[in-house]
Amino acid sequence: MSALFGNLAFLNPWALTALLALPALYFLLRITPPSPRTIQFPATRLLIGLKPKENTPSHTPWWILLLRILMIALLLIALARPVLNPAPVTTSSGPLLLIIDNGWAAAQNWDDIRETAEHEIKQAARQGQDIYILTTAPEAGGRVSEPLTGPLTQSDALSNVRGLKPYPWPSDLSILNHNAINDLKAHITWLSDGMEKPGQKSFINNLKNITLYKPQTNALPLLLLTPEALQAQLAVF
Repeated sequence: MSALFGNLAFLNPWALTALLALPALYFLLRITPPSPRTIQFPATRLLIGLKPKENTPSHTPWWILLLRILMIALLLIALARPVLNPAPVTTSSGPLLLIIDNGWAAAQNWDDIRETAEHEIKQAARQGQDIYILTTAPEAGGRVSEPLTGPLTQSDALSNVRGLKPYPWPSDLSILNHNAINDLKAHITWLSDGMEKPGQKSFINNLKNITLYKPQTNALPLLLLTPEALQAQLAVF
């Protein structure tokens, strides 16, 4: 039990200060309105001896008070936005730049790439970071457009990522503007498709503060090699 609560964090801990008002709320709930003034009316003698079908207690039962206070306490805890096993806070104070490979090689692991991107976006939003998204595949028809979008809010960034689809052509690192990326002074998270690309080493060396995610070896896409010409002789396999 202690290990469970040791991994619990609150995104809005200031909301827990409202729990201090629960004792005052307890006494407010116990307050009952003053009893009505009694006025003698002769005709009420006809009601003597009658038993009412329902009895209303003069005070609220203790278990109802406890239930009400518990409901309010749970509401305040929910407003504090508890998070179980929160991700460690990064030391970067700048924005987050997500570089996403969206070429054909990313199709096999696209669900994992998108899930990781959403996790990074939510983590950056909790830390108050601006979010930028950069895709590495050109648009249809080979048309090169500015692939960098941002700064984005959490909802806009999530919508952007969920709207991405892998293209049936390879990624191209040459369309990326290294100077514009470095000018952001951002913490870079590259969600790679795992394929080696021309100019990849120089691209990584020119970037600063970069974290690379790539698929496991057994999850890499398969390549169809070019056919090899066989010698003009009979071969038995």
